[in-house]
Amino acid sequence: MWRKLSVTLAAGTIAALSWASPASAAGDGPEARAGATTAKAMAGCYGNSCWGKDPIEMGCNADAYTVESKSTTSGRIELRYSAACAANWARLVNGAGHQFIVQAPNGYASWVATSSNSWTDMVDGTVENRACLWGSDGAWTCTGWH
Repeated sequence: MWRKLSVTLAAGTIAALSWASPASAAGDGPEARAGATTAKAMAGCYGNSCWGKDPIEMGCNADAYTVESKSTTSGRIELRYSAACAANWARLVNGAGHQFIVQAPNGYASWVATSSNSWTDMVDGTVENRACLWGSDGAWTCTGWH
């Protein structure tokens, strides 16, 4: 069962995370463009207007894919991306009561603490973001910046 709970945090709240941001890369091809065109027509937001919105409710999951994932004993954290919405969010798979975020370079994050599989609200995907999971070992595990 998937659930979504979220809280948006301001800059500096997650001081334990580092803020380095490497370059991003994106794939493109005829199939990707055709799928994105269809999904974009159904999307309820784009880029910055997706901040704090649910990816399922906005239709952004229609063309979404996992950019990167990291597995730990606390679950698998995924950074998700929708080209139609130009938005990112984090998804936790097989998590058990752990906190996780999608983190934007400006210091804002959508934060979730849950006992089941779930996802965060979205952040602007026109800038690089990452997904992080607070593990049972007391440390953050993060994807790269994408």
